[in-house]
Amino acid sequence: MVGECLMLKNFWYAVEFSAAVGDQPQPVRLMGENYVLYRDGQGQMVAMGDRCTHRGASLAGGWIEGNCIRCPYHGWRYDSDGTCIEIPADQ
Repeated sequence: MVGECLMLKNFWYAVEFSAAVGDQPQPVRLMGENYVLYRDGQGQMVAMGDRCTHRGASLAGGWIEGNCIRCPYHGWRYDSDGTCIEIPADQ
């Protein structure tokens, strides 16, 4: 189809200059998908899907805690591979 993009998984795609990514979450869009970029507590670059699994809020509006990103909506915390590791309401 015309205008349709095929995104191949497990490939590298340039989306931002390294120097432009800091410790504040930054949204990017690539081939119709939303991602969030940030640097973790050790300064390593992290790129992951930009949606909280709970209510679909943009994680780019959240904040970084060590190696994790916290959702701005209900505070769910995700590690750098996108796994939810804390749900505040469950504590």
